[in-house]
Amino acid sequence: MKNLENYGVLALDTSEIRETDGGWWVPVIRGLAYLALIAVAYHDATCDGSDHFEGMDNSLGGSRPFE
Repeated sequence: MKNLENYGVLALDTSEIRETDGGWWVPVIRGLAYLALIAVAYHDATCDGSDHFEGMDNSLGGSRPFE
């Protein structure tokens, strides 16, 4: 490690270390993943297993105001 200065290697400052580690994207993506994980766990804990879309009419007929 002593000879690295002979090759022009310098120490990184904190902003360079942060950029090397992924910057602010890594904590944001990790936070979104945790949020999704919590949402799935909450749904699994509170869902009764019934079909949520049972009462919906999935046909394309009916009133379609944008045609």
